[in-house]
Amino acid sequence: MNLGYKRTASMILLDLNNIIALIIAMVANFMVVLLAYRIQNREIRAFRWIIAMQSVVELLGAIIIFLLEARYYDMNGDVIMFVTGLVALLPPNGALTVLVLNENMELLSVLVLPFAFVYQYMRICRPASINSLWVHVMTTSAVGVICALVAFNSYLIIVSIMYLSKTDFGYGVIVAHDANGLAIGRMVMFGAPSIVVYVIAGFCAFKSLKKIAEQGVSKQAKKLQRQFTVLISLQAVLPFVFYTLPTCAAYTAVYAGFSPTAIMRLYVALNAWGKCIHPMLCFVFMRPFRIAFIELVPKIARNFRTPIEEIAEGNNRLVSRIKLVFRSVTTQP
Repeated sequence: MNLGYKRTASMILLDLNNIIALIIAMVANFMVVLLAYRIQNREIRAFRWIIAMQSVVELLGAIIIFLLEARYYDMNGDVIMFVTGLVALLPPNGALTVLVLNENMELLSVLVLPFAFVYQYMRICRPASINSLWVHVMTTSAVGVICALVAFNSYLIIVSIMYLSKTDFGYGVIVAHDANGLAIGRMVMFGAPSIVVYVIAGFCAFKSLKKIAEQGVSKQAKKLQRQFTVLISLQAVLPFVFYTLPTCAAYTAVYAGFSPTAIMRLYVALNAWGKCIHPMLCFVFMRPFRIAFIELVPKIARNFRTPIEEIAEGNNRLVSRIKLVFRSVTTQP
């Protein structure tokens, strides 16, 4: 079946943009996960699991985007998404599963943001209560709410897909319709949790910074805590620009009867670079990450150089033996 997909110059540029951005995102997020467990600084080491968790979410999201290689078109009021990546090799149920995973990873990248703010707030403002029963109950409840939101979001995604079929270029998917009320439901699904997330993040960041200024700790400790607060604050703001706003704008356009194709293409380009935000901010604002990276590079180079030297030494011994055999054969008795 052919739905009129045509590979244009803009699509080629979008492909190059996504490939470059996603390769950087995958390598950088993997490095952050690796370095998070090598940091020795006490002030930052306590938050390493949060930093690593965010990188794992971004890494998985980047891999899924790379596998999908999605394209968006407007066709008679319908938004057609062409899945042209490796996912196109899967059966329909497999492709649908990856589509749902892609949407849920984007939702998770927003929902996991408050954990860093709340954990910092508890360690700085209420250290005596961090291991109390009510904290564990609230944490478990928060995880349960996130799971429920992901399940409901999966339901909305599945019921809003009006068409999924194999085409000459992969899978053609109609993800929304100008008369489909589910568009506003999906917009609310992303908008409402985002508002709650940013309210929690803003409250915790304000209280933490105020407490840090009042604490009688060293200047270095205060500086690191401020750096961490700036880091997680930017991680909360930038995804809003790279993902939440384009997504809400696209669903608003669909619900209002306008073509969201241009917005969705912009979203694809921005979303790829959005996966690079977390690791780049870690390296820019967190000095312990830069130090750990500088210490790790020589070790990697040394471990990589040692096998090469062994191979070269082995080759030299082999050449010497061949020469001895050749001389023994050619030498007159």
